[in-house]
Amino acid sequence: MINEVTKHQFNFNDFDHFAEMIGEIALIEHSQLDCGVFCGKLDQIVCGPVIIHMHRMNRKILQNGSGAPGFTSFLLTDFMKVDMHWRKKRLNGNVLGILRANMEHSCVTPIDFSAISISIEDRFLQDIASTLGHEYFFHTIRNKETLNIDEKDALKIRHLVKAIKQCELPASNIVANHIAELIIKSVLSSATNIHYKLASNRGKVFQKAKEIIHSNYENPINVAILCKEIGTSERNLRYAFKEYSGLSPKKFMTHYKLNKVRKLLYTGKYEKVVEAANEVGFWHTGKFAADYKILFGEFPSEMLKAKSPLG
Repeated sequence: MINEVTKHQFNFNDFDHFAEMIGEIALIEHSQLDCGVFCGKLDQIVCGPVIIHMHRMNRKILQNGSGAPGFTSFLLTDFMKVDMHWRKKRLNGNVLGILRANMEHSCVTPIDFSAISISIEDRFLQDIASTLGHEYFFHTIRNKETLNIDEKDALKIRHLVKAIKQCELPASNIVANHIAELIIKSVLSSATNIHYKLASNRGKVFQKAKEIIHSNYENPINVAILCKEIGTSERNLRYAFKEYSGLSPKKFMTHYKLNKVRKLLYTGKYEKVVEAANEVGFWHTGKFAADYKILFGEFPSEMLKAKSPLG
């Protein structure tokens, strides 16, 4: 029996709904970094063992998580000139990101960002690679996070995904085979051209600081503590945050904690905003509420009311 290609399109004006939807298909947590109401779009195309996602987000988003078990995902920005900070590298143009199961996923996407993610079941990917005479495909990519594929191959992948989205393609096995073959050939033809443009020392500083903030968000952390823990100067820390997030360290910490409160309120388990705020380490409720409104475009009480059983 031939399965049909299935397509779903989702539009979001609720950041939490968007993050929840992505969380169902990938082990990734989202946090909004810049101020304003969120708008997003997600196109999902399922071709049997191949799942394609086309993401569009109007806000600057921090993503953290890991690759989905049993799948290898290949990431490509939607346009050649768009880029993002991905792990310790930059993902742009014809740079293909590779995300395997249990591999850390960490990135900051810019405002008005769009990208393509192609997730392929490992067993199916191995079968196609073996059919093409490349039994050791996974061995070839085992230590690679990104590859500079040929620009023509990058355009072929983008065009193929858009063609699948726009056309009626009933045979999912044919589509899945075509996508997998194109990915494998693009990767293998560029496997020796590893993208070695590592992040500067500032990139490493940002990553380390981010890890500390994520692990201790409920505790008071300031710039001096971060500098001491990392072993860097305050000036270098500020430059690192400016380059990789567009925010000061203090504002980044505040925005991250505000996102944590929003996620708690979204669960509908709290009777009062102050309970969730205190749990994350906010004690000045007036300042907290004002900062929350600036970041998300609504007061925390509005989220509480929306998620209340009495609603």
